Amino acid sequence: MKPEVEERYMYSNTYHWTELEISADAAWIIITALVLNHRSWLYDRHDDEELSAHFCQRHRQLMECVKTHPEAAAILCALN
Repeated sequence: MKPEVEERYMYSNTYHWTELEISADAAWIIITALVLNHRSWLYDRHDDEELSAHFCQRHRQLMECVKTHPEAAAILCALN
């Protein structure tokens, strides 16, 4: 889901009063984390434990990668 253009993007979340300028790489990580989180809840609500566990595992793996990302602080701020 990474944008093809290597430019900076503005991320804004009015619920958390967050406004950040992020790279394309950080943008795809944020989007992917949000989608994985959504899918894990979706399958949990539909009693599909296997798929829910799969998406939870993928989310945890992605968040491990975030720890060493140069924009880790911005990514974590966007996701909290």
